[in-house]
Amino acid sequence: MESIAQIASEQGIKYIKLTGGEPLLREDIVEIVQRIKPYVEEVSMTTNASRLVGLACSLKEAGLARVNISLHSLNPSKFKDITGSDHETEVEEGIREAIRCGLTPVKLNMVVMKGINHEEIESLIEFSSKTGAILQLIEFQELENGTEYYDELHYDLIPVEEMLEKRSNKIVEREMHRRKIYYLENGAQVEVVRPMHNSTFCAYCTRLRVTSDGKLKACLMRDDNHVPFVSLMRSGEPHEALIDAFREAVNRREPYWKE
Repeated sequence: MESIAQIASEQGIKYIKLTGGEPLLREDIVEIVQRIKPYVEEVSMTTNASRLVGLACSLKEAGLARVNISLHSLNPSKFKDITGSDHETEVEEGIREAIRCGLTPVKLNMVVMKGINHEEIESLIEFSSKTGAILQLIEFQELENGTEYYDELHYDLIPVEEMLEKRSNKIVEREMHRRKIYYLENGAQVEVVRPMHNSTFCAYCTRLRVTSDGKLKACLMRDDNHVPFVSLMRSGEPHEALIDAFREAVNRREPYWKE
């Protein structure tokens, strides 16, 4: 992981996000953050927060800047239905601990699902206001298992954005993906993530992923343009070959959604 960070840094990458699965299941996660931080301006993480109470401050000290936390419901029963676990209390405590330890900003990822949690949008907005976390409302997408359930669970977020606009003191458009941040009158901050069929979202994407099986992946929506990478490292290929693989992955980047 440190070698990947070094090569990425050499090619101009300034930000690294650790995702999963669940990164906090790694017993060496604090060391990982500590070792990759010198190569980039920022290290962030996506987590379910269930183990943040014991790790948030150590991660901050190691160089972690911020976290995205999956939080699809504040209702313990619905939380268990969605996640398969009954750790809702631990997750809430982890969110507050992350904020207390100075991981800034803390973003809450809520995938909005019709008939499951769409009626909780208001309660999550209130939770955002009380904690200081930023709420990200994410449109249910036709990805992997989502294809089968799209018609059943997709919830249109356009009316939600119209509601947020009316309740906002300020609206800021992010450079990345040109999506808006709504600063509400009650102090909450809300972003709406609507990548599906969004050519603007794709046109401004500069992200590059390393998959769990060690391949470079330029597009979240595609699995047909991966480039082998970690296997080259493990087989002792020269540094130039690793850089070539990195550049090839970038060369294969193509907007999935186009105008």
